[in-house]
Amino acid sequence: SSGINAEWPLRPGKTQYLSNVLEYGHVPSMLAFHIPTVEFQRLFVTEECVGNLVDEIEEMPNESLFHTIRSMPDILLVTTGHYHRNDFCCPTPDASQYFCQGRHSGYGGYSKVDRGSRIIQFTDNGINSWIRMENSSTKDSISVKLSETALLFNDQKIF
Repeated sequence: SSGINAEWPLRPGKTQYLSNVLEYGHVPSMLAFHIPTVEFQRLFVTEECVGNLVDEIEEMPNESLFHTIRSMPDILLVTTGHYHRNDFCCPTPDASQYFCQGRHSGYGGYSKVDRGSRIIQFTDNGINSWIRMENSSTKDSISVKLSETALLFNDQKIF
């Protein structure tokens, strides 16, 4: 077991709050939270994934968080932590969003893997992300491009 408390549900209303953000218009975004949902692992079966899936992701209550995120085209990248040995990024089937895991970045914790961090770079055209290892090497780079709908804010082009 990874030590996840199965009583840890996403608090009621969080997915509703996330959905309500859409009423403010389109803003290219990324989302970060600590514990991934099992759908991250289900995406890992695609050949387009980069990185490693070592720790199995446990099922837990999540109020349909994954489906809420998928309904929000402005969220280009979702990144999580918790599973220290995982450092993958996988696109959705339509490649409009990427779901990523960070990597073990600190000196504590349960795993004895090489330390690194997920780097996220915002550009005029989208988001780039890669793993930077403690020894300064890099690996598993991805790029998520903005769509035309993500370039609008209150129906006005923002770039």
